[in-house]
Amino acid sequence: MAERQWTEDDFMQLAKPRFDAGRANPATFGQELAAFFAEAFNHYDSATEGGKAYIDHATEGLTKLFEASLQNTVDTPDTRRLKRAVSLVRRKHFRAKDLMEVFETIHPSPAASWMSRAVEVLTAAIQTLLDIMHDVTRTTHTGGVSLARIGLFYWLMDELIAAQSLARRNHSTLAYTHLRCTMEILDKVELFGEKPDLAELWMSGNEQAIWRKLSPARVREQLTRGTFDPTKKSYDPLYEYLSQQGSHSTFTALKSRFRAHKETDGTLGIAFVVGGFSQPSREISILMYCIMLANLAIMRAVSAFPRFLNPDEVTSLVIAVSDETFGFFSEFLAQIDQGGYEKEPLDILLAAWRQMRETARPSTMPATPK
Repeated sequence: MAERQWTEDDFMQLAKPRFDAGRANPATFGQELAAFFAEAFNHYDSATEGGKAYIDHATEGLTKLFEASLQNTVDTPDTRRLKRAVSLVRRKHFRAKDLMEVFETIHPSPAASWMSRAVEVLTAAIQTLLDIMHDVTRTTHTGGVSLARIGLFYWLMDELIAAQSLARRNHSTLAYTHLRCTMEILDKVELFGEKPDLAELWMSGNEQAIWRKLSPARVREQLTRGTFDPTKKSYDPLYEYLSQQGSHSTFTALKSRFRAHKETDGTLGIAFVVGGFSQPSREISILMYCIMLANLAIMRAVSAFPRFLNPDEVTSLVIAVSDETFGFFSEFLAQIDQGGYEKEPLDILLAAWRQMRETARPSTMPATPK
């Protein structure tokens, strides 16, 4: 049988004898108060809205009173601990255990249906990549290049899975790091195919030489075959965007993690967000980035290991994934204006998607929408 819902009157009846006893003997008031709240919180979750409001009001009033009394107390270790305890009750302090537990939670989102659909499309794309790599690894390989590229493709899948998981749990800032790592992996896969000696260098253990020739900027420089320009942040606007939004500890990224407000005395208050925060536009765009990068990884894998694959089957696999991605992107992007989504990350995504499709082999990729 479900527990009876406690009302405001029920809580008041519970409080009256405790408060009367505390007033009669002030020395025991604290104990009586603690006993009341201990019993009241046992019934809080199943209480009526009025009952919960009564407990919330009582808790807020008492903690404010207690907090004010502590301001004039001598600064001792015990006082510090009491202040932190009051801040916990008033949600002005964090508990590590709570943060670690909430980190695992997928919260309700206004973009839930789109998020769910994106996860389905991404899952299909990653499965296709897994199928391709299964076939690639069923035969013997020789040379460091194969070892490096096969290992990088499997690493890439973990990065994509981590990025989508973080985005769905309101940790967009953290997800960008994994997306950027995915791009760096794809760059290395491409470069090692063009210059196998660099794969050997990468596995040599000579960290100084590796960084000089294979830092992310140097890899991109060699792929674009352009002269390195230290004033240019990136050869790729998507890579630059990911770096600014979370891969690096930039102020651009930090700004999304605090909230400014006016205090009652007119001063500026800053609240820092810990434990994730909902940003539906960023979260759905991250899932779409994952899908796009999974598509790119599939094409790179096909290009890297053609002799280990069945041409007819792999062509059908690539077309199927591309068509599903294209259909999802088209359906979603057609509704951006009505959905109130932040357009910047989606505009960058669409530009990158168009460029990727235009540079893909015509036989395996449908036409790009205008």
